[in-house]
Amino acid sequence: MIGETTVLQTPFKADGEPQSSRIRKAAQYASSIDDVVKILSRKNNGLYTNDWLIGDAKTDEIAILLLGPTR
Repeated sequence: MIGETTVLQTPFKADGEPQSSRIRKAAQYASSIDDVVKILSRKNNGLYTNDWLIGDAKTDEIAILLLGPTR
């Protein structure tokens, strides 16, 4: 399970990957919370800063990821 809310705008990085592409990959390919975090964090273009609420129904774990631009 993955949900998000947008928080403050951050600087844009033209060489990054859009949020829509990264979240689709996370939803389609991740098999754990750690996988979701890796996919969402990789090549973030910074266009949206989000709080991501991530849940794993198989392990009954939840996590929150505050994701701004990566440097």
